[in-house]
Amino acid sequence: MSALAAVAPGTALREGIDRILQASMGALIVVGDGPEVLNICSGGFLLDAAFSPQRLSELAKMDGAIILASDSSRIARANVHLVPNPNVPTSETGTRHRTAERVARSIDAPVVSVSEAMSTITVYMGEFKHVLQPPTDIVFRANQALRTLERFHAVVIGPGLGRRDEMAASTRQMMLNAPLPMVIDGDGLFALAWNADGVSALLKRRTAPTVLTPHDGEMKLLTGAPPGRDRIAAARALARDCGCIVLLKGPATVVAEPGGDALVVTAGDERLATAGTGDVLAGIVGTLLAQRVHPFHAAAAGAWVHGRAARFGPAVGFVASDLPDLIPQVLSQL
Repeated sequence: MSALAAVAPGTALREGIDRILQASMGALIVVGDGPEVLNICSGGFLLDAAFSPQRLSELAKMDGAIILASDSSRIARANVHLVPNPNVPTSETGTRHRTAERVARSIDAPVVSVSEAMSTITVYMGEFKHVLQPPTDIVFRANQALRTLERFHAVVIGPGLGRRDEMAASTRQMMLNAPLPMVIDGDGLFALAWNADGVSALLKRRTAPTVLTPHDGEMKLLTGAPPGRDRIAAARALARDCGCIVLLKGPATVVAEPGGDALVVTAGDERLATAGTGDVLAGIVGTLLAQRVHPFHAAAAGAWVHGRAARFGPAVGFVASDLPDLIPQVLSQL
């Protein structure tokens, strides 16, 4: 999960990789610069520069691999020749992909292979391999979903979609055309804010209930300002202006509805301050909406279940993928 999170749409690393593909180039990227990585590096040059998508795509013009810090915040080395153990088995055929798989099986770090010929992005981590879907495929599937919405009872839109123009346009199309209760999260909130008609005007064209799930940064994107000290007032104002339920995430999560009612949920703790946990929250709320729970109550109950589930998790090393297995423990105690 952590390997995929590093290259998820919307991350700086994914933007850099997309730039490489758009320029019809390839790349071999190792996310980690520990001793085990350096032991299989030959040649190249030390860079130790702050990461940027532009810098990554420029370095991809060279033939060698690019070595990033483990958190992708810095580019450690470039134009490196990777020399993994040739006896490590690989099922790949192309030179770049064979090297990527052997490196991933030799060290504890994600390896990304970008193929210019196939226009694909493949992530390797140990024995794990995953080929990422291009944004055009995701847009096509979204359009297919629009034609079959009668099969569904609710929609969750936004997590992991990315912020490319065509994706944002397709996301807004889904918002307008889906006559179902909807949770808008993550990149869906970006698509909503990046909208010439304005957030309120678009949402008021919807015919079904909507739940927005912003954190403070996304709140600023939607309204032009962070929530400030009075988070209840901020959530109420956005709910009133947009005619939606607003679930403002934070240490104390505020749920507000257009009429002014608000609930504060304090079930969670610092374990939820990690990437991907908000996506799980959106899914919980969406599940409750699909069961015909009133949107205001679905948002508040979802936030409470989400927070309580985290408290069953480990105090250290908790990640978003731990949450789904903990939710039944919460529900069994109700």
